[in-house]
Amino acid sequence: MSQEPPLSAARATLARWATGALLAVGALALLVRPGVLAKVLALVLAAASVAVFVRKDRSSATIVAVLLLGIAAFFLAALVTGNSHWITDRYSR
Repeated sequence: MSQEPPLSAARATLARWATGALLAVGALALLVRPGVLAKVLALVLAAASVAVFVRKDRSSATIVAVLLLGIAAFFLAALVTGNSHWITDRYSR
């Protein structure tokens, strides 16, 4: 196995975190948008974010996956309990 120079490894780590964070934020932004297509695209972006993190650092991928699943579970619980009106009211104005 060849060792990467420290600067190259740091740049790769920073790039991976930036890409994963951008995908995760995009997933969250689409999750709160109305419409089924936005939810499907949010799921795809969330999966891509986790895939970016899991390539080198499984613990980071686990953290991101748990956070995204927690937020998704919150919205699902609001929908199932009938309390999702406060989410949809923001977009009906």
